[in-house]
Amino acid sequence: MNLRFLFPQATNMTRDDARTAIALLAAIILTTVHRQACGVDTLAQLSFLDSETARAWTYHSCTMLLFGLVPLALIFLFWKSQPISRFGVTIGDWKFGLAAVGILLPVIAVVLLLPAAELPDMQAVYPVDHTASRSVADFLPYAIGRILLFYVAWEFFFRGFLLFSLRETLGDIPALLVSVMPSVLWHIGYPTGELYSSIVGGIMFAWLALRTGSILWPLLLHAGIGMVTDISISLAL
Repeated sequence: MNLRFLFPQATNMTRDDARTAIALLAAIILTTVHRQACGVDTLAQLSFLDSETARAWTYHSCTMLLFGLVPLALIFLFWKSQPISRFGVTIGDWKFGLAAVGILLPVIAVVLLLPAAELPDMQAVYPVDHTASRSVADFLPYAIGRILLFYVAWEFFFRGFLLFSLRETLGDIPALLVSVMPSVLWHIGYPTGELYSSIVGGIMFAWLALRTGSILWPLLLHAGIGMVTDISISLAL
């Protein structure tokens, strides 16, 4: 990981500096590829994905590949001596995390999500597979796949790999803000309300990860927000 042949002037570059560069480069590449190549709008143009269900599962699987498996491989390659718990894969401060999710999710649902479910632009996007709105039997496999493939990978990448790999060299607050940037930019093209709420949401999820030392609690909060949104829209349609 010696980058001095590329940047000879960086005479004081440490291993942590090199790892920070790798994490930032991964954020640039993986976020761009995911948004451009794996977006639902892009997948809709592929003739062999002839149903919303097929496109949703492909979308979620791509998310697990790019935001889950690839960062995990980078950890094994460049953070060999570090336990996976260093990246927030641990229960952390469960008392605070449980209380935070228990308080924040109902408040967000009542104040933001239920009103947003009535907006046409949100209804056009969610659920990602609109056929999931037909019945409970259709919704359950959709919800399980979305949580296990999309939300787990998303939180592992942005709040685990990126946030926790940056905090040692940048400090908590700069690492938090830097980790939020690519996730917000990814939302460009989504409903305006969701785009701007991704700023507040990204900061909140990252803070919760740092406060608890775990990605479990932002994962539960983020997935809860997503499921409440999908259920609310499904009932409103």
